[in-house]
Amino acid sequence: MGVITKLDLLQLLDHPETTVDRVVDYTSTDVASVTPDEQLPNVLEISLTKPYRRLPVTDADGKLVGVVSRHDLIRFVRDVRLKFARAFQKRRESEPATH
Repeated sequence: MGVITKLDLLQLLDHPETTVDRVVDYTSTDVASVTPDEQLPNVLEISLTKPYRRLPVTDADGKLVGVVSRHDLIRFVRDVRLKFARAFQKRRESEPATH
């Protein structure tokens, strides 16, 4: 349905005369979401193109089943880099020395 971002709250605070009636009146409804089976590189790309720090994960019915944060994506990138660095180092160590 939507999310309330910090920007939404800052805009609300900037207009103290505004009466808060319903949450839905202050939510951002143009929210990107991903499905549980979305490939992580695609999630990373979406995260880089949207201003949100978190992406809702929704099922086929649009029901919220989780959230992917930028922190989660940073850990993913770090883990992939470490995996490849270790594999590269292991391969270098197993190669015969050429002098």
